[in-house]
Amino acid sequence: MTSPPTLWKSGFSCPNCGVEAHQSWFNCYAANRTSSRSDIHKQQPSPASDAAFAVTPSVTLGPPSQNIHSQGNIPVHNISISRCYSCSEAAVWIGTRLIWPRFTPDIKPHVHMPAAIKADFVEACSILQLSPRGAAALVRVALEKLINHLVGEAVKPNDGIQKLVDRGMPERVQKMCDAVRIITNDSVHLGTINSNDDLASATKLFHLVNVIVDQTIGLDMLADEVYGDLPHDKIQFIEDRKRGAVRKSATSINSNK
Repeated sequence: MTSPPTLWKSGFSCPNCGVEAHQSWFNCYAANRTSSRSDIHKQQPSPASDAAFAVTPSVTLGPPSQNIHSQGNIPVHNISISRCYSCSEAAVWIGTRLIWPRFTPDIKPHVHMPAAIKADFVEACSILQLSPRGAAALVRVALEKLINHLVGEAVKPNDGIQKLVDRGMPERVQKMCDAVRIITNDSVHLGTINSNDDLASATKLFHLVNVIVDQTIGLDMLADEVYGDLPHDKIQFIEDRKRGAVRKSATSINSNK
């Protein structure tokens, strides 16, 4: 599992080159530019960055810096720069949000994830950086569809999880289902995942859904595949054993009446 970009973290998956690498961090300072400077109009703002600068917190200027390396320049609050050791490219942050370049987490849906669920999962990944709350809402939809798929009918997530527990679902899988259910519900309705949360926290939701698929659909398919490869006479013996156990249990119940 790669580490998503996170403010002030010393290493993560670079949004420029994709390599898990060490990151150096820099504060930003504003240097005074007069209209007489010949290069003042050379650098034009990128239209692609306009929407990104709408995020909070706001960018503000402080008093002139006394730092010997930035003497007389004005510190710019809430803007930070990270630089990748691998590719030497920079990334720009406002507050805790990575705003340039756009980062799409490299999270692939589980190979056995049903198609209808996979569509929501992939869409949620694509908007995770720009809208964590929107991504959380789609993860919740994916979880609800997954629970309905496992139960075999449309049910409320809480009721569906209990039905699966009653059918023998392991406690660890129940905990993961409830964790995603509660976190995504609170994220959408209470805003506990918002524009200021780091990608690492939100990314865990996607990995949890993948693990849930692996521990349910994935293990069932693996068990069926291995079992199906057994010789026919061995499978027949096992089935006879199961029927014998059922008859023995029924006889025991009748004798105790």
